[in-house]
Amino acid sequence: MVAGRVRRDPARAAFNRRATARHGIHCMGGNEVNDESTHDVASAQRNRGATAVEYALIIALIAGVIILAVTTLGTSTQGMYQDVETEFEDHGI
Repeated sequence: MVAGRVRRDPARAAFNRRATARHGIHCMGGNEVNDESTHDVASAQRNRGATAVEYALIIALIAGVIILAVTTLGTSTQGMYQDVETEFEDHGI
């Protein structure tokens, strides 16, 4: 070991580059991931889970609105067709 230099493990550095690239996190200044960068990877994984939950809630809300709209439209359409049927019956058609 040379004074003032840290020996880097090439296999570990390659793994860290792949891990950070996979999560969209880039390390600055070297090949090794420090504690802060490791925290960033864990944080990105938690954020991905939170984002999935948020998207699921948005989809559920949209589905609820669609169901409500179709139910309301179906009820009003049914009333309209009943009025048309009554007019046909009144005129003997």
